[in-house]
Order: sequence, then C-alpha cells, then structure tokens
Amino acid sequence: MKRLHLMLTFVLVAGLLLACGGGEAPTPTPVVQPTEAKAPAVEPTKAQPPAAEPTEAKAAEVLPTPVPPTDTPAPPTPEVKPEEAEEELLASAEAALEALSKLKSFRSHTHYAWVSQEEGEEKESGEFEMRGEYVAEPPSQHTVITSSGDAAMGEEESETFEIIQIEDRMWFQMEEDEWMQVGQQEFLPNFLMSAEEFLRDLSGARRLWPDETVNGIRCRRYSFTERELLSFFGMGELSKAEGELWVAAKGDFVAKYTVHAEGKGLALGEELGYGAMDMLYEISDVGAKIVIEPPAGGEAAIAGFAAGEFPLPEDAEMSMSSPGFSIFATALPVAEVLEFYEAGLAKLGWSKDDETILGDFASLSFSKGAQQVDLMISADEESGKTQIMVTSPEG
Repeated sequence: MKRLHLMLTFVLVAGLLLACGGGEAPTPTPVVQPTEAKAPAVEPTKAQPPAAEPTEAKAAEVLPTPVPPTDTPAPPTPEVKPEEAEEELLASAEAALEALSKLKSFRSHTHYAWVSQEEGEEKESGEFEMRGEYVAEPPSQHTVITSSGDAAMGEEESETFEIIQIEDRMWFQMEEDEWMQVGQQEFLPNFLMSAEEFLRDLSGARRLWPDETVNGIRCRRYSFTERELLSFFGMGELSKAEGELWVAAKGDFVAKYTVHAEGKGLALGEELGYGAMDMLYEISDVGAKIVIEPPAGGEAAIAGFAAGEFPLPEDAEMSMSSPGFSIFATALPVAEVLEFYEAGLAKLGWSKDDETILGDFASLSFSKGAQQVDLMISADEESGKTQIMVTSPEG
C-alpha cells in the first residue's frame, strides 16, 4: 500500500515522484530507460484534401484579378542557433505548463522507472506507466495506469486500473468490469497540470539547438541540471540530475520532458538507500476529436429498483456508488429523512422489516419479494448534512 500511495502522489501532484540524494554514493544499477511512446490507441482523423473544383471551359482569355499586397510574415523560428545570438534561457516554465490547460484536447504518455540500492545491492525497482486523454469541454479525462515490479501493490507482476472523470463525476475501476463512482468532485485538471512545484525552478533552463519536432509538434528545446532541481528535492542529497524540456513553438505549451536523477535518500518504494530514477512525459494528438464517456455499468444503481426509481430527497447528492452500495447526502434532518423513506418505499410496494433508532442514527431494512434494501441514516457532524447509506445485498 505504501508503494502505491507513493506512486499516486507522484502522478497526481507533480507527475514526478522525486526525492533526493547524493554524497558519496555507489554506482547505481542502470535504470530502465523510458520506452518510446506507443502509437495512440485512436489515431486522429486525417484531414482530407479539398476536392478539386471543376474547371469550366474558357470562353476567352482574361487577365487575373490583381491581388492586393499583404504584410510581410514574421520570420519563422530559426532551426539552428544564429551565430550572433546570446545564450537563451527559458522565460517561464510555469507559463508553459499553464498553456497546456488551454488546449482543447490531447493525449499524454508518462513513463517512470526507478531502482534503489543498499550497500551496493539492488533492493527495489519498479516501473509506472500512465496513458491519458484530456478534453476541455466538457472537462473530461480518461487515464489508464499500469504499475509493475515493486511498484505493483499486489502479488501480480503488473497491475492496471483506470480512472474516468467527466466534470464533477469520477469513476475508478475496482475490478474488471466493476466500477466505483464518486460524485460531486471538483474537476481535476490533467495530472501533469499540477506540477508547478517541479516546473517552477526550471525557468532559466538553457535552450538547445536545433529545434525538434515531438509527435508532430515543432518545439524549442531546453536543458536543465540539478542546479534547477535542488529546491524541488527538499531532502536527502542529490548527486546528479539532468533533463530536457520541449516547449511548442506555436502555443508555448509543454510538449515533452525527460528527467534522470540519482542520489542518497531517494523516496522510492520502501527502501531509502541510494537510488536513481528516469522519467518521460509527452503529449500527442493535440486538437484531435476525443470522446470520453462514463464506463458501461458505471452509473449509480440499486438492486431492486429501475434506473432513477430509488427515492431520493430533492437536494440529495451522490457521494459514492459501487455495485450493491451507495452513499448520498442531504440537508434534511435525520427525522425527516426517516419519514421520507418510510412513505416513499411503502408507496413503491416495499415493506419495513426492521428498524433501529438511536438519536441521530437510524437503521432500516425493507423487502419486496426476494429483494432487500438496507438504509443507515446518520448525521454527519463534519458537513452538517445527513448521510444516507444504501446497501442492496442482491446487488
């Protein structure tokens, strides 16, 4: 569990799970280098050339209509460094990250590999890969995360799970074809959009020549070392760090970056000896038509009730739902919620079999034929609302 927690922190907070190291360190075991990004699962539709206009037969020779002069276009970004140019530094890495959030859609690929040592021997190693899709309207993202080696939480050599978020609704894949829905969540931007702590200190990274194209995106290229990363690595002793950052020439957004870091006390896995890590992040299919939908069977459902049939107070909000188990919240007091369900379920033909009431807590059981539904109604002091927990054993 600790390993998974560390990895998720890495993804959700910075796109990097880095800590520090250095001092007198043994030669690290070579880290698995980031693999090249695989072809996206869905290729963007290629624009078709316009159909040729039918040529009409010429009745007579005519002179072409004069075209008014246009302004001279700005010169393109140079491919190589001009001889007279001074050293160019990255003005604002945070601005390049912010520009990423202004894109209408894109796909992303993250690969992370790490190894830790103790007394010169490898103790742990693992890999972590994330492939995602992002759409600005409506705010949506779909992410598939695979962990392997010591990064995997269970006994399997590798594990994969998915997260889908559409506006304020989020689904986690618990098992194959089994999803848990979490409601009323503030939309999480693309996972790499909260990497300000990492990118903040990259302002001042040095430009490299020539420019390069990354997944069809023409980019300026910058390099950085441990000098720019020292404050990010807030503990341990960083002995070596280097990386490159690609910023789109048009749009000035982060298109790719790579990092290699080594040091003593790296917070990798459960071992805190000498360690090394490699990281790759890149985007593709910018502006592609991407459709993100709720997972099949992911909508909240309660056994014994048709979709939308289970009675809920008018202001009720779903907090969580998985097969056979759902939680809702309402501003109504516990006593009014009790009355609501006694009347509402009786109207639908359900009979109350059991009831326990202790102050602001109530437990009710209802049945209808072979179906059963249990309610636990309680006051939530933290939110000031009443929580409704619904379990349906036949679910």
